[in-house]
Amino acid sequence: MNEEITNDEKLLEYEELKIEAKRIAVRIDELKPEVLEIIGEEEKVNCKHGFIERKSRPKWTYTPETTKLGLDLKDVQKEEVAKGLATNDPTIFVEYRVSDIVEE
Repeated sequence: MNEEITNDEKLLEYEELKIEAKRIAVRIDELKPEVLEIIGEEEKVNCKHGFIERKSRPKWTYTPETTKLGLDLKDVQKEEVAKGLATNDPTIFVEYRVSDIVEE
């Protein structure tokens, strides 16, 4: 039996999955500090299906001169957009915003 899924059903499924993904993301964010505390200075902890790894990513702080250059560049970019000199090559994507998650 090959039943066709309607567009409304696809949209509803998409919405439900996005809501569940948001719930999962919120819970993961809640657990992150606790997990970091649990693993401590170890770089990798084995788990049931894989491992959790402590990582770092560089976060650079620049001199005031360099920061000003970046701000000046942004101003020049805004001017080019306003004058029609900059080109826009948009990335198309789907977005769903959860306005209110009702706890079940």
